[in-house]
Amino acid sequence: MTVALDVLGHPVEVDCDDPEADRVVRVLLADLLATPGSDQVGEPERIPFLGSPSTAGLADLLAALDSTVVRLGTGHLMPRAGAVARSDGSVALLCGEPGTDASALAAALLGRGCVSLSDGTTVLDPDTLEVLPVPRPISLEPAGALSTIEVPAEPLETRLLVFVEHAPHATGTHVEVVPGGEAAYLLGSRSARLGDVTGGALPVLARLARRVPAYRLRYDDAARAAEEVLRLWPTP
Repeated sequence: MTVALDVLGHPVEVDCDDPEADRVVRVLLADLLATPGSDQVGEPERIPFLGSPSTAGLADLLAALDSTVVRLGTGHLMPRAGAVARSDGSVALLCGEPGTDASALAAALLGRGCVSLSDGTTVLDPDTLEVLPVPRPISLEPAGALSTIEVPAEPLETRLLVFVEHAPHATGTHVEVVPGGEAAYLLGSRSARLGDVTGGALPVLARLARRVPAYRLRYDDAARAAEEVLRLWPTP
């Protein structure tokens, strides 16, 4: 049993040997299912999924898919960050500090009318800085695995960069501006395959830092932090 996916215009096939695993993978990766007859480039990348759909197995599948995204995204800027979009097509990048996870914040934003474009590695066009959607679930829980909001049709332009730190004892939500040079360094240090970015990583990071306001957000509650992100998010 094979689940055919479209990842950045390339064919990716998840090979399952269990009918229930095949069903669960199709639900989990519904936003990436390939459309019959769609134009794709290259030979399929294959990801094996053996056995029943356990939580550990699904987590391993998402990790393997993220590694595939990094391989197929060569030439793009690929920060380790989640990306969420508003209905106007603007995007906020949520970049977790090492050892932390921004998925809870992304989930809170989904509950406030946003849509997830990626979780894990985000792929940005090095010329336009637009996000190339590779929607993956931000949770393995059935109720929170997928967004029910369609990805906006407008250009997905990066408008906000947030360096996230979840601190249970932070006693509130704390925001500070991150200067452009520091933002470029921090994002670059969390990016994959910088040496392969078309046009050079440094010019792309510098252009992003000039265009996009950046903040450090330290919080104890994801719901309140989501409200703060929406407040910081520039409108067109």
